[in-house]
Amino acid sequence: MSPQVEAAWIALVGVVIGVGGTVIVAWLGFRNTRAATEKTVDAARSERLWNRKADAYQATLAEALQHRNRLSVLAESFRPGPGQEQAAAEYLKSGTRNDFGELQGMLSTFGSTEVVKACLIYQKADRTAYDRLARWCRAICALADARRRGSGQSVSETEAESQAKKAFSAAVDAALATGGALQKAIHDDLDKESRWHSA
Repeated sequence: MSPQVEAAWIALVGVVIGVGGTVIVAWLGFRNTRAATEKTVDAARSERLWNRKADAYQATLAEALQHRNRLSVLAESFRPGPGQEQAAAEYLKSGTRNDFGELQGMLSTFGSTEVVKACLIYQKADRTAYDRLARWCRAICALADARRRGSGQSVSETEAESQAKKAFSAAVDAALATGGALQKAIHDDLDKESRWHSA
């Protein structure tokens, strides 16, 4: 073979190796860049979801605390003595209703199954407490009406008021306990998520 042919072959092999090497390096670079971009996008998405979940949990806890405080104030408002009938009548007229409404949507979207269940249980206990309060208020008003009519307090009216009061107290205790369970479920989920986030 002549030296020019050998040189051409050597040059051809050099070009093939050079171009092939460039193609391989470009392909590996593209693949690594794509993987890094996907990790960055996934991390950003995960961070946004984490923030939305934390916001939903914070709003849920704030609402639950507000409900608990309102229940405590109402429980303190209805004590035997003058003015109880008026407070009960005012409460019944106000149509006070406690509903988590918008928060339930956020929580269902971003919350864990355990937290959503704990919130539903808490909401039911909270509604039950308010229903029991309304029954107690009606019993208080019935006693007041009986006194005003001068018919005296029948044993059944007094007993009904007493049972309604006990039912309300038990419902408040249950609402407080389920509120604590909701808080624990939220803290546990955030704790679990923060360990995952830091890994």
